[in-house]
Amino acid sequence: YEFWPAGKRMVGTEAVRRYYRHLIDVFMPSQIGYEMLDETLSANALSQEYALEIPGENGGSVRYRVIGVLFRDPEQPDRMGGERIWGDEAILRRMVGPIWDELETIEA
Repeated sequence: YEFWPAGKRMVGTEAVRRYYRHLIDVFMPSQIGYEMLDETLSANALSQEYALEIPGENGGSVRYRVIGVLFRDPEQPDRMGGERIWGDEAILRRMVGPIWDELETIEA
C-alpha cells in the first residue's frame, strides 16, 4: 500500500491487518459523512474518488478528497497487488492511525 503525495509505503500482511482494523473500527465510525464522487474500473484496476467529512480538531468539520486505486498483481493476475491512496497528509494520517510512524519512505 502506498500513500501519496506523502511518499509512504506499508508492507506486510500484519501491517495491512492492523491498518484495516483501525480504518474499520476507528476511522470509519468517526466520519461525519462521505460521498463517492467517481469510480472507474478497468481489467487491471479500480479507482474511486471520495469526499470525506470528518470532525475538525477545533470543532466543526473538515472535508477532504481522497483517491484510491486498487490494482491487480501483474505476477498473479487473480490477486490484488495493493492500493495507492492520494490525499492530504492530515487525512492519510487519520486513516492509517497508529501505524503511520511505521510506514517506509518511498525513495524517488
